[in-house]
Amino acid sequence: MKGYQIFSLKKDTLIGVLEGPPNTPYENGYFLFKMLFPDDFPSKPPKVIIISKIFHPNISEKGEVSFNILQDNILEERWSPPLWSFDKTIYPIQSLLDEPNPDNFLNEKAGILFKENRSIYDETVRSYTFLFPNYSKF
Repeated sequence: MKGYQIFSLKKDTLIGVLEGPPNTPYENGYFLFKMLFPDDFPSKPPKVIIISKIFHPNISEKGEVSFNILQDNILEERWSPPLWSFDKTIYPIQSLLDEPNPDNFLNEKAGILFKENRSIYDETVRSYTFLFPNYSKF
């Protein structure tokens, strides 16, 4: 596995799993995601939602990902179909698992813990990763 695996590809939806990066609190975790392609793709970027329950500053409890290239208002300026492939869309999301951006968070509790008490943040991430193994649900 290259850090992700694809299970299903339909007309406008791709479903797969991200592997938690090594040497992070997400290590040994598998996180289901779906990528929704708009009608005017590839002119417009896909939307990525993490289906698995995950504790992360940049991922809401609904699974919405806060990442610059995926935000609508910034996407118009940065999305360039010849430059952005599936890999170049999914790898930055994997990078967020390794290096969260606590200044642009959707999960306030995770963002505050990441900034103020990294050891409790890491322990909470590990407990979510252990308690909610969503890979087997697919």
